[in-house]
Amino acid sequence: MRILMISPYIPWPLYGGASVRMFNIIKELSKKGHKIVLLAGKQTNLDLSSSPLKQLCEEINLYELPKQGRLLSALRSIFSLQPYPALQFESKELYRKFSVLMKEEKFDLVWINFLFMSDVLFKIKGVDTPAILDQFESDESVWSGYIKDGNLPQKIFSYFNLRKIQILQKKVFKRINTLLCVSETEAEFVRSKMPAGKQIWVVPNGIDVDFFQHNEPVNESGQVILLTGSMCIVRNINAAVWFAKGIFAKIKKNIPEAEFWIVGYNPGKEILELKKTPGIKVFGTVQDIRPYYKKAKAYVAPFKFGQGTRLKVLEAMATGLPIVSTKEGCQGIGTVNNQHVLIADNENDFADRVIELLRNKQLSGKISNNAKTFVEQKYSWDKIVNDLEIKLKNDK
Repeated sequence: MRILMISPYIPWPLYGGASVRMFNIIKELSKKGHKIVLLAGKQTNLDLSSSPLKQLCEEINLYELPKQGRLLSALRSIFSLQPYPALQFESKELYRKFSVLMKEEKFDLVWINFLFMSDVLFKIKGVDTPAILDQFESDESVWSGYIKDGNLPQKIFSYFNLRKIQILQKKVFKRINTLLCVSETEAEFVRSKMPAGKQIWVVPNGIDVDFFQHNEPVNESGQVILLTGSMCIVRNINAAVWFAKGIFAKIKKNIPEAEFWIVGYNPGKEILELKKTPGIKVFGTVQDIRPYYKKAKAYVAPFKFGQGTRLKVLEAMATGLPIVSTKEGCQGIGTVNNQHVLIADNENDFADRVIELLRNKQLSGKISNNAKTFVEQKYSWDKIVNDLEIKLKNDK
């Protein structure tokens, strides 16, 4: 198949779960002989000369991203019918390049990444090429979570943005042929919203099991607790702050040598302020996350809202790092409490479970080994994309 894949940004370097998902789907489809033409937003000063995408894609087309920041996009969205994420990546050049590609080249499939990018499908009349939407996570569910758990300004902003998301979603679901969901939970959530005759495929997030090898921690004497993820995303910021301010002090009181490491792309002021707390370190953007996994004794996923299967959790499991998580943190993955992960949803329980992992080597080893085996059997990218390819072939 020849596939036009549209993304708001180039999935390289692999900062954040969305980039990891896009890159590995491109990689595995390319290995199976499919031709990928990438149309993506151009990040400032990004050098693609050494990127493996050049070998994986038949063609890479870039368009200029808007110069406005997140705050200006948010302000514009107050007076717009477009949802906030769409305004962040809105680009006339995107529409122009999409139009040229569709008129001058032949594609078997248009693959849209993210709901807010789907507006391109309505910019050219008469385009009937089959379209897939990989939504990564249910936008409707995410913004509903912000309404439930955000502060007052977030609740108000999220309420109006949710209504815009629902309008766009209804329009897009009528146009696409297939919707990709990362878990059965998400698929069930959107099933009633999809028009008759449309397909929903569960394509979970995966892991490069060869890249994330199981290694014993190199920091045997340390008691490092790790959290990773893009630290410019609201739900990740919320998780880091909640753990740092509400949970870590309880752990530190029982284990004075404990440290909390936050490793994630583009941390803002709220995250950087956490460094003032003794025992908390913020590392920001790193080229290779694996050394941080090796130095940690436990991984935490203290997420209160957001959907999807979290790649950061799968990575930790693949490295053999035992995890304490809220129910939301590991939802959609299929883990079992006390077998693959320890679940806790309030501050005291969460602290107790982390302390238990740090002190009980036998429990830590059991959770670690079970999780690693589970990920290898269910979440390798090779298996995931192989299952996806079968569906693509049967759907032709």
